[in-house]
Amino acid sequence: MKRFLGKIFQGNGRMSAAVILLLYLLIFAPFFLMVAGDAQVHLAVAERFVDGHPFTYNADEIVVASTSPFWTILLVALMHMAGPAAVLLLKVLVTVIYALVSAALCAAAGKYFRVEAPFIKLLLGLWLLCIPVLANAVSGLENILSALQVLLVLLLSERFFDPDRRGVGCSTAMGLVLGWALLTRPDGGALCLLAVALLHLFRLVQLKKWKTEIISMGVCVFFAALVLLLWYAYQYRITGKVFTDSSLARMYAGRRASVMIIPDVLYFHPKALVTLLSFFAPISLGAVIWAASLCRSFFAERADWRAHLHRH
Repeated sequence: MKRFLGKIFQGNGRMSAAVILLLYLLIFAPFFLMVAGDAQVHLAVAERFVDGHPFTYNADEIVVASTSPFWTILLVALMHMAGPAAVLLLKVLVTVIYALVSAALCAAAGKYFRVEAPFIKLLLGLWLLCIPVLANAVSGLENILSALQVLLVLLLSERFFDPDRRGVGCSTAMGLVLGWALLTRPDGGALCLLAVALLHLFRLVQLKKWKTEIISMGVCVFFAALVLLLWYAYQYRITGKVFTDSSLARMYAGRRASVMIIPDVLYFHPKALVTLLSFFAPISLGAVIWAASLCRSFFAERADWRAHLHRH
């Protein structure tokens, strides 16, 4: 990745990199001084963990208030390490993760989609100017880590198509990243789960080695489930709950702003639709195109396989 980024920003390109970095710092600065409302909830819950009262927000009131268990674990670790300076340390960590995502995005664009260096600079500039993502990340939320996990799944998937590099270790790594992603953010984890499922499905048809692929899938699922089981067993032992109270609260809050189609079953949410079609459309479109290309390859391989059987 380092050599690849060096090619992008060599020569006069270093000036472009400097301009992008300066632009990022100018946009970044105001958000560095604030903490988002949801991040404050995460911090309050983590503080109660540190005080020896897990899964509480108000005193003596058991509540599963965080939809991101890993973010709670991370904040607890930061509070043990830095005490009152944990928020500052979180800001530094988020900045590092943001830089890693930017580098991985450039590497993925060039390696997998053959994007030329000038357009990668443009892509990087657009990414850094995506204010909602930047604001949430720098304000203390977990969305940027979820983006890094999705890119890690993409980069790990390369090994699945290289027989010389692929093995149990690769399936184990994929399972651990998948479990980590699901433990960090449900929507990002679901995207990773979809990617891994399509990847294994494509492999089944491509290699025709069903036994090998099923073992690989089993290893991946085992380690992903292991990551989730450790946390949710602990959560259930203390709270008696698996689903978070914050998820239920969001569902009921969404119902109030929705148009009911089938009572207690189907609702239409205009505001959510507008949000998805505006801000999340480019991201969602990229995921859909990637999924569609995998599906197309899957059916093409299947057609070739059937033709081969008919010939023999």
